[in-house]
Amino acid sequence: MKPNKLSSRLLALALSLVLSLSLSLPALAAWEDGIIYIHTAKDLCALSDSCAYDAWSRGKTVLLTADISLRGVDFEPIASFSGTFNGGGHTISGLTLTDSLSPAGLFLTLERGAFVHALKVEGQVTPGGTKEAVGGIVGRNYGTLEECSFFGVVKGDSAVGGIAGRNEEGGLIANCTASGSISANRYTGGIAGYNLGTLRACINSAAVNTSNVDPTLSLDDLSIDPASSLTDLVSVGAVESRNATSDTGGIAGYSSGSLLSCINRGAVGYPHFGYNVGGGAGRNDGFVDSCSNYGMIYGRKDVGGIVGQMEPYLRLSLRDDLIARLRAELDKLNALVSSTLDDVDDARIGIIGICGFGGMGLNAAVMDTRIKATVASTMYDMTRVTANGYFDAMDANARYEARTQLNEQRTKDARAGTFAPAPGLPSALKGDEPQFVKDYFDYYKTKRGFHPRSINSNGAWNATSSLSFMTMPILAYASEIRNAVLLIHGEKAHSRYFSEEAFKKLTGDNKELLIIPGASHTDLYDRMNIIPFDKMESFFKTSLK
Repeated sequence: MKPNKLSSRLLALALSLVLSLSLSLPALAAWEDGIIYIHTAKDLCALSDSCAYDAWSRGKTVLLTADISLRGVDFEPIASFSGTFNGGGHTISGLTLTDSLSPAGLFLTLERGAFVHALKVEGQVTPGGTKEAVGGIVGRNYGTLEECSFFGVVKGDSAVGGIAGRNEEGGLIANCTASGSISANRYTGGIAGYNLGTLRACINSAAVNTSNVDPTLSLDDLSIDPASSLTDLVSVGAVESRNATSDTGGIAGYSSGSLLSCINRGAVGYPHFGYNVGGGAGRNDGFVDSCSNYGMIYGRKDVGGIVGQMEPYLRLSLRDDLIARLRAELDKLNALVSSTLDDVDDARIGIIGICGFGGMGLNAAVMDTRIKATVASTMYDMTRVTANGYFDAMDANARYEARTQLNEQRTKDARAGTFAPAPGLPSALKGDEPQFVKDYFDYYKTKRGFHPRSINSNGAWNATSSLSFMTMPILAYASEIRNAVLLIHGEKAHSRYFSEEAFKKLTGDNKELLIIPGASHTDLYDRMNIIPFDKMESFFKTSLK
């Protein structure tokens, strides 16, 4: 039978719709066994285009078959993903997101039921716009990420993390790692900025908010309504609008979910700046179990190795054996304190001071006449070296200039809300440094004396901390020490003159200066074979009869 005109027109219309639809859909890699294989950056871009419709990926499995570089590629993030994405241990590198996006990440949102596994991502996620919910891999996570990693830079304003910006309730991030640099004003975490779900067995090595943001506020920034109440003027919103970071954590910036068996190894926070800073979570009112921190943690207020601020409703669940051990250790400590109080003979008190505490020990012996014997080993007179420089090289004019600069720095520190550091030890020697710098390096930067929390190993003193020493000569009354003193110094120590000059001030026949042949300043810190323990023992036995 011959078709009529109407049916022919309908058939033509249907065919044209099918043709136009097929032309508009992105060309994905061929499906095999129900799996979408991603071989190239073009395949990944096609996947992203398909995922513009939030239900498209539901029930689908995607397999990354090779490392992919997005450098120079016009890539749009995967807006919504609900299926399974198997990274196969491969890396997507060159990810660069700078457009206005919120949420922002390789995936903008992982929906409930989504599963991303064994995916490595490298790049920079630094969006414009509101800069909220920003993550190296996903902006907002309702699904599961497992054995994934991110390396690079993630920067935003709020809820910013190395893996996820926000890990929502029901979201799980497990066995994931982050490294590089993570920064934001609020809710900043090495793994997740804001966590309502579960973070399990994750490791962060990224630096989190380690750069200072100028917290100063000018009068032009203030807009005060005369009708405003005092409460309005000091509201949390007004405070948070200023450039002050808060809720910064090695694992999560803020967490009311669970942090389980996570480890932070990265530096977190900036010295004397920021609130609620922790190695695990900056602020927590959820559950934390078996988490560890090995990174340096800095901040201004509410700073902790595991949690900066633990909010109310804290519940500690301790095993009976752990409670028993804790009680036993406390009993031992109590016994030691009681024994010390009982055993102290106030007629036979002796003290030992090393380096800077050697000079302070002599000052204590002047003040406290109960101290019957004082040993000062490899002594520094901190007030003399601060006021006069090494080997008394500074005159009155140089000293005045130094005080002027330090006091100007105090003003800058007050306005900035943080302290400028003084020069510390170099990270590596060039070879032309003074011998005493080499000696200090050989101690504080090697296994002899290195410690990750030692300011001489890993940091620097505040620039202005020495100001009070400049006008406080602690050995001014050393000649009035009537009890026994033993000064010990190395023959080759740059600081030897401190002990020699102090010895000249001491009076009486119960004072002694002992020079150790061939020893440097730091040799008397830890060289067990040259520290004169026998001499010190006999000195105290004789002096404390």
